[in-house]
Amino acid sequence: MANTKILVQENQAAFNEFLTAKQPSVVYFQNPAAGTPVPQGMTIEVRVFSPSDVPLGAVLEGVPPALGLLMLEDVDELIRNDPTVNEVSMSGTLDPGKEAAFIDAFNQRAQGRGSTTTIPASEAQNVMLLMKNNGLFLRR
Repeated sequence: MANTKILVQENQAAFNEFLTAKQPSVVYFQNPAAGTPVPQGMTIEVRVFSPSDVPLGAVLEGVPPALGLLMLEDVDELIRNDPTVNEVSMSGTLDPGKEAAFIDAFNQRAQGRGSTTTIPASEAQNVMLLMKNNGLFLRR
């Protein structure tokens, strides 16, 4: 019985960590649109997702394999916490002297997600454009 109690405590800790680390859900579709007056009892269709659960490879075409493992939440965290990625996301441009630091931030995060491949610095401009053109940058 003591082993069962320890297992439950360990699982509970892991479960609590999962819940606190998960980003809140975001509404991506609602019918009728938000703010539309509706009669009481009418069915409203709402679709939500958590950026913690959506890999870039599922929502963007042409993502390098290393980036395909990143979740939308990873990009948000890089924008908030990495000075180079933040600067690029705000300006929408990537200076050639910062390409290596920009790509390195994504490679490190991808390796943390289990990627065994890396993106070369020569692809930095393409990655920046992919993010920018799909609305992942300049959202703040």
